[in-house]
Amino acid sequence: VAVHTTPYAGADEFDAEQSFAITRSREPVLLPTPMVSRRVERLAEVHGAELVIWDPALPVGHVAHRVNRPYAVVLHGAEVTVPGRLPGTRQLLRRVLRGASLVICAGRYSAAEAERAAGHPLPTVIVPPGVDTDRFRPLDVSERSSVRRELGLPVDVPLVVSVSRLVPRKGMDTLVRAASRLSERIPDAVVAIAGSGRDRARLEGLVASTGAPVRLLGRVPDELLPGMYGAADVFSM
Repeated sequence: VAVHTTPYAGADEFDAEQSFAITRSREPVLLPTPMVSRRVERLAEVHGAELVIWDPALPVGHVAHRVNRPYAVVLHGAEVTVPGRLPGTRQLLRRVLRGASLVICAGRYSAAEAERAAGHPLPTVIVPPGVDTDRFRPLDVSERSSVRRELGLPVDVPLVVSVSRLVPRKGMDTLVRAASRLSERIPDAVVAIAGSGRDRARLEGLVASTGAPVRLLGRVPDELLPGMYGAADVFSM
């Protein structure tokens, strides 16, 4: 097994702990360029790869056919639902999917969307994202209270938590409207949304106009996310 991916701060320490080879590009994003396909071809040759897995299917998977190996693609969701509905990219996605020996999907929805985009059944396997149960675990009452205080949230009210990039397709506006209606039945309920993105200003305006009991927390550091999930009574996705 060999992995070629993008760089990030702290990658050297992570890479050194792995039992497989990892190489990293200088570019922050892997794009479907001849340079990337040549690089993958060389790595496949060096490691004797029998299968190349491209993640995501688009855009970088667009060059999968240039590498002389059977290939698989990974579908999380957006990389199939968005291109699959646009005339210009639908044909690119269809070609990538039809040429794949395996389509690895994060859930049944992305698997169904992939087959819709391809126009026929595909060799799919569903692999739900895993959960680190050492990090993400139930919290006792004192831990829940401590996390809520750290995040500036009320300790003793029903709490709904959502974690998302703030972009329109994530539907946080629907959650804000639902929170406004929820307050009619559960007056002390609070909805906390963690995340940043271009849709924040619009969501702030929606919160103000509806009076929804919503707190926009901005980006919450990774180390605090397990506690935030554990402090919630309900998680909304």
